[in-house]
Amino acid sequence: VIDDPILTDYSLFHLAETYRLKGENHESIATYKQIIENFPHSLIISEANYQITQNYRELKDITSALIYYKNVLEDSKDKQLKAKVLLELSEIYWQEKKYHYSFHFTHSYFHFNFYSVETR
Repeated sequence: VIDDPILTDYSLFHLAETYRLKGENHESIATYKQIIENFPHSLIISEANYQITQNYRELKDITSALIYYKNVLEDSKDKQLKAKVLLELSEIYWQEKKYHYSFHFTHSYFHFNFYSVETR
């Protein structure tokens, strides 16, 4: 199905979300990766990266999730999405008792939001 030439980035996105809702996380991840690989200039690349993180978190694969969180922070222009990622990273590191990293991302979140408000 993924190799169908008429599937667009948005239709693949909805297909990936359907897989995730059905609990088919590996299929969901593969479909989101198809968006990233086949539509590198898509407006939904950052959201696809973020959804991959959510799938990996559901699979308890934090190491893989961290790779895609980094992609969102580096590539996304969506300030709200970046803020959400910073908070989620803070939570992940807190749960792993890596408090220094947790504090770093919490601090980054507040610093990021302060300057985002200032530049509006």
